[in-house]
Amino acid sequence: MVVKADVSDGGAVFDMGAAVENELGPIDLLVTSAGIVRSQDHTEMEFAHWRKMMAVNVDGIYHRTLRCHRRDRACIRFPAR
Repeated sequence: MVVKADVSDGGAVFDMGAAVENELGPIDLLVTSAGIVRSQDHTEMEFAHWRKMMAVNVDGIYHRTLRCHRRDRACIRFPAR
């Protein structure tokens, strides 16, 4: 299943999680692997480019883990021992 979403947008991430759970059931494991990079020295990079990179690479992880936590209180379930 592929669900396209802008991970820097918290609302889009919540919608993405809902779509996955509606199709496949509860999320048992969350892997956060979205990221972008700009091949440019930070002294030459425009602030808007910097913010977009941080929004995807840092804020995106926050949105995905927060969504999962609020939904299930845990995204990783370990088998009972």
